[in-house]
Amino acid sequence: MQSADKKAYLETLLKRAAPITPHHFAWHGHAINFDALRLDQLGHYVSGNKILKLGPELLTYLTEAGEGIPVATFGGARSHSLQAFSALARILRLNAMAFIRQSPTGAHERLVTRMQRRGVRVVELSPEAYKFRENEMFIDKLLADYGEMFLIPEGASTPNAVNNIAVSLRKRLQNYQHVFVSVGMGGTMAGCIKAVHNKDIHVHGISSVKADPSLPQRVRTLLNETGVHNETCGWDIDYDFAGKGYGKISAELEDFKEAFETQTNITLDTTYTTKSAYAMWSQMKENDFKTVLWLQTLNAH
Repeated sequence: MQSADKKAYLETLLKRAAPITPHHFAWHGHAINFDALRLDQLGHYVSGNKILKLGPELLTYLTEAGEGIPVATFGGARSHSLQAFSALARILRLNAMAFIRQSPTGAHERLVTRMQRRGVRVVELSPEAYKFRENEMFIDKLLADYGEMFLIPEGASTPNAVNNIAVSLRKRLQNYQHVFVSVGMGGTMAGCIKAVHNKDIHVHGISSVKADPSLPQRVRTLLNETGVHNETCGWDIDYDFAGKGYGKISAELEDFKEAFETQTNITLDTTYTTKSAYAMWSQMKENDFKTVLWLQTLNAH
């Protein structure tokens, strides 16, 4: 596949519009009606919000680097971004690298094997080293050790990604009072906030971790970097639904996940979407929310 064909493939992916589907869900005596933005249906081999975030970065890579150097990114054992990145690397036959956080339990090994089978060169980083993935001196050392590369930040939460999400979702969000979205590194949420130009719309970010005080500032930084200095909608990040922590859910959430999947025919994951769906149900049963859109961000591949 020539570089022009690879760009054309990515541009086609980015032009696809995710369907919005209406749903009724009842659990423990409380029923809700909501719409789901099915980002999981954006592609056959790679889907979810990762298309919207990785796509612009890979287009920039193909345009600026011309594949003369590797394209690389970061992620942990449960990283949906690494899964999507490696899928696109295989489809497009990219010269790709991934820096993955080692898990003390060996949980990262399955993803390492999958990425390697897809042709991605994998470098394992200790948890201690991984903490410095955004440190300029650490990045310089990686470049010195592994050579020049086009480096995409963890989760592909970049100004390019935020702009693309805002353009893609601008018309889709305007008919709702409340928008629920999972939050990992803040890129998708920032894109949603930028897309909204109505002070009566509120974007609810549901954190996938128990407490990360950096998340609101990450979102604000991404907004500032894309020219948004005064948000035109309300937003907040809720940590109350992170449960046992990143990638972990309680027995109650397991029951919720099973009921939600059965009634809606929507597949959830334990890292992000079970928690955001549960948060939506919890808040809707306590508040009079009329029109609600929930983002199904799962990359199922």
